[in-house]
Order: sequence, then structure tokens, then C-alpha cells
Amino acid sequence: MNKRGSGTVNEDRLILEQAARWHLWLRERGARPEAVDVFQRWCRSDPRHRQAYRRVSALWAALDALPGERLPWPSPEELAADRYDGREPLPLPGAKAAPPAPRRRRWAAAAAVLIAALGGWGLWRAAAPEPPAVYQTAVAEQRRVALPDGSTVELGPRSRLEWHFDAHRRRLRLLTGEGYFRVAHDPARPFLVDLGVGRVQALGTAFNIRRRRNEVTVTVVEGVVAVEQDASARRARLASGQALAFDGGTLWQARTVPDPAAALAWRAGRLAYVEEPLAAVLEDVARYSSKPVALADESLRGLRFTGTVYADRLDAWLNGLERIYPVRVVEAADQILLFRRG
Repeated sequence: MNKRGSGTVNEDRLILEQAARWHLWLRERGARPEAVDVFQRWCRSDPRHRQAYRRVSALWAALDALPGERLPWPSPEELAADRYDGREPLPLPGAKAAPPAPRRRRWAAAAAVLIAALGGWGLWRAAAPEPPAVYQTAVAEQRRVALPDGSTVELGPRSRLEWHFDAHRRRLRLLTGEGYFRVAHDPARPFLVDLGVGRVQALGTAFNIRRRRNEVTVTVVEGVVAVEQDASARRARLASGQALAFDGGTLWQARTVPDPAAALAWRAGRLAYVEEPLAAVLEDVARYSSKPVALADESLRGLRFTGTVYADRLDAWLNGLERIYPVRVVEAADQILLFRRG
């Protein structure tokens, strides 16, 4: 006999189902303000709600990392044998209308997979620490991520983000690439983004982070953030319209940005630069290219670029470099290299 009682078991199952439906709703529809408001109230109403949503998100991220053909998607026979067979739409918390009919079965199947896997893997109420949830994007891919606290992150191409929330703080790690963060206000839980060479802390704001191999650039679009560099323990507070570039050593360059929204042009496939080292520009461009792009000659590192690169016209841009710089663009089978001409 279950000592916890069937009522508690059923309640846990209901919370898991609600968390799965919320995850699917936010994933399909995007984090619209009215939906996020209802979702946040649901999270705050019971500590188990946040815990359930974190585990659903972590499981979904793990499934996303698997090749498509390996996903444990249920067959029609398995769905028919399941407690919920997908013939009726799942009620969505806080929704005024059911989702369009063609999507109902897919949502039901996805919810069934999430709930079955959570039960089978023993993740609900597990004693072991939760692994961080991981989101990553491929070449030229962008992705919008709805976090369990109502915050959102828009990831640029070839980016990788980890997050782990608990009752005391919201911790994230941007390992590679670029992200635009819109942070839900929660003074009791600091929002921290670890960058390897330092970190950013925000409490209700919007900012962009671009992480390259040897440099991080933080641009504040709304509100205020605190930035700390590991190597020197230097700290700074950035307000809207300010940016800071730093690395793991001596680089620490703060500046005022006339148009902070320009830092978000990458979301529309435009990369805008003013007197940026060409090597750094190529590092950004490589995230949109199926082949690595780099300088083959160290003597070219002094070159700087001002202008706009369109992600859907990379070939034309690379060819244009030969007209304005003393370079020769050579495309091999597996990479694109820039040599000094002559």
C-alpha cells in the first residue's frame, strides 16, 4: 500500500501534467505577456509547480539533443493503451481557447511522452541534484526559450545555454554564441549569467550578450545590470544605452551606445559593426556559415570593419572583402580562409 496516499500521488501526477502542458503552450505559442502572467501566478502558487516545470524543461532539452529518429515518440498502439489516448484536446492552464485542432494530437502525444518519461526515469521528487537544462542552436538557427520564471532568452546561431534555478537564485551559463535576455522581476532570486571570464547580474531588465572565443560584450537595452570580471575582480553597473567589452585578462572597455537596439539586429539576420576587428567579425559570421571562416594570415589582424553583414548573403559579402581589403578569399572543402593578397 502506498503510505503517501493515493490523493497525494494523484496530485503529483496532476502537477506534472500541468507543467507539461505549460511547457508545450509556451513552446508553441511563444511567451506572450498575458500567457506569461498566468504562468507566473501558477508557478508562485505552489513550490512544487516550479520544481515540476524545471524537470519537464530539463527532460525536453535532453530529448531535443537526441537525433530525430531516436526520439521515443509513441506509436498509435502505445497511445491507445495509454491512460490519455490523445482523442480529446488537453485543457491548457489559463487559456481562453483550445489550440487549433490539427495540433491537438501532437500536443497530447508530447505531453504523454513527457509524463511517461518523468515517471519512468524517477525524476519527480528525486533526491539527486538536478542537472542543468541545456539549450543549443545549430548553424544559422535562432531559438526563443521561455524560462520557468517568466524570463525569455533569444539564442543566436551556434549558441549554447545552460540554466539551473532554485529557491534562492537563477543561474545560467552562456557557453558560446549570443543571447538576448528579458528578465522577469524577482528581487528575492538574483538572475546571474556566468560567462567563463566573468558574470552579469540583472533584476528585471533586458540585455544582449555576445560571447566570442576571447571576448564578451554586454549591451543593456532596458534597466540596469552589474558586470564582474573574474581576473581583476573589476565591477561595473551598466544602464540602458551602455555596453561593456571584457575578456579574461586586461580588456575592459565601457562605452555609450547611441542606439542599443542595434545590438539586436542579429535577430533580423543583420550583423552591424563600427570599427570592429575583422577577425572578430569573421568569428561572428562563422556562426551563420556551414564552413568555418577565419584569417589565415596573422598580419591581417590589424584590419577593422565598419558596415553591415547580411546573414543570407555571406558569399557576396566575402567576395566584396577582396575589393576593399588586401585579402584573397579561398574556399576549401571544409573551410573558408582569408589570405593576404600578394
